[in-house]
Amino acid sequence: MKQNNKNEKRKRKLRIAARKRKERLEYREKYSTSSPQNDEWNDYNLKLESNKKKAKIWWLIAFLFTFGLFFFSIVYIRSEELGTTLYLLIYILCYVSVPITFWMGTSFQSRCHHAIQLGECPISPMGVFPKLIGIRYCDKGKNEFFEDVKAGRIVSAYALDGKGLAAAVSKMAFGNKLGVTIADDVTAETLFAPGFGNIVAEVKEEFLPIIKEASAIVIGEVNDAQKFVYKEMELSMDEALDAWQGTLERVFPTRATEDKEKVQSDVYDTKNIYVCRNKVAKPTVFIPVFPGTNCEYDSAKAFERAGANTIVKVFKNLSAADIRDSVDEFVKAINQSQIIMFPGGFSAGDEPDGSAKFFATAFRNAKMKEAVERLLNERDGLALGICNGFQALIKLGLVPNGSITGQNDQSPTLTFNTINRHISKMVYTKVVSNKSPWLAKAELGGVYTNPASHGEGRFVAPKEWLDKLFENGQVATQYCDLAGNVSMDEEWNVNGSYMAIEGITSPDGRCLGKMAHSERRGDSVAINIYGEQDLKIFESGVEYFK
Repeated sequence: MKQNNKNEKRKRKLRIAARKRKERLEYREKYSTSSPQNDEWNDYNLKLESNKKKAKIWWLIAFLFTFGLFFFSIVYIRSEELGTTLYLLIYILCYVSVPITFWMGTSFQSRCHHAIQLGECPISPMGVFPKLIGIRYCDKGKNEFFEDVKAGRIVSAYALDGKGLAAAVSKMAFGNKLGVTIADDVTAETLFAPGFGNIVAEVKEEFLPIIKEASAIVIGEVNDAQKFVYKEMELSMDEALDAWQGTLERVFPTRATEDKEKVQSDVYDTKNIYVCRNKVAKPTVFIPVFPGTNCEYDSAKAFERAGANTIVKVFKNLSAADIRDSVDEFVKAINQSQIIMFPGGFSAGDEPDGSAKFFATAFRNAKMKEAVERLLNERDGLALGICNGFQALIKLGLVPNGSITGQNDQSPTLTFNTINRHISKMVYTKVVSNKSPWLAKAELGGVYTNPASHGEGRFVAPKEWLDKLFENGQVATQYCDLAGNVSMDEEWNVNGSYMAIEGITSPDGRCLGKMAHSERRGDSVAINIYGEQDLKIFESGVEYFK
């Protein structure tokens, strides 16, 4: 009997689901060809808004009942002022009313079909100018949009905000400076109306008929004239960009200098790359973590993906005993490892005076210094530092000297960006040396893009040091544009580094320090960014020991 009841319930749920599915299809069929200006469209949206208001009301009632129950429970739970019967009736009423009101709110909420505005990112990867797609109806429970993305019909998308469609397509166009021609039947009200919950998507031209069949409308197309065109109005890309950037440029300037001088970028090609004599089937990487470090998970994942084991230890500094224990733990971890990797972040909150001084001070401890030198000199180990880790390496002297020597007043260092504040953007770097084992799998002269996020990444050094670094092949990477041109232009040399230097090595190449976060990559990460993102430094570091 129980089994029969279960089957009946299951069949009833299936019938309800089928009925709802039929209703959704009827909605889609009815409104798929509707224009935003006709009566059907307006009636539909009025109904949608009405359901939303009803849902909000019922949710408010549910909240009030819940609050009432809470208040009643606190005030009268043990009161003798109420009779037992009245007390129970009120209690039951509250408990019954709350789920009912929640159910009513959910019911009306489920009737709020979502209008998704499809449009386009300005260029197709195939070089074909795609169309701009407009309104599409989809039910909350059946995400056609996601299916289109998986199938490759939608290449990229942008979620609208309160600024509406005009702002969305403008920002999309700014990335590659291709223009947009808006369709004449799109009203000005539609262009600037808030678009919360709507999406503008890039659609390959060959998939346009399929998308339109799924209840989408075309709102425009891309042009290669670097203009925004709407009916009789034309606005150049430069004008739009100046208007967009100009307001805050006076408050937070993005440039500290107009220097665009070209920089030396000769590649250093050598066959004499350091070879490991102490081979290990699966090397172990020690990743020290200090208060403020925030890239240890990314770094560990990158090394594990490359085939290494990782040891991650946190340096505790709440008491003198914690510091002593941490030193012992770090020494033990270094002795078990073949690679030490100083991760990025803001160790000690970049205090005092930033640039990983706390990081470096800890590793100047006699025990840890000895352990690091044994790793490098006795086990042919490697050292890597990225961002805050690069700052630590250079403070210790591991780059450019190859050992923990500290710094003097003539040593290369990393200091404040030229704009005197934090920068966060994707940067392009050119590999200009193959001397380091860390760059064994990178293309010499190749251009790679990675995220940069730092306030003190500007590499500075006396001319004698700069000449020496280039002569020895210790300049690993330089900031450049997409074509590999190196200059002092702040658009590309984001922190104003001397000779646009982004990364350097020790004399033998086994210690590498760089500012851009090569570890911050993975499947579906930064897929809208042009260029190769994988320097393969982690794979190169692991393979060095095999």
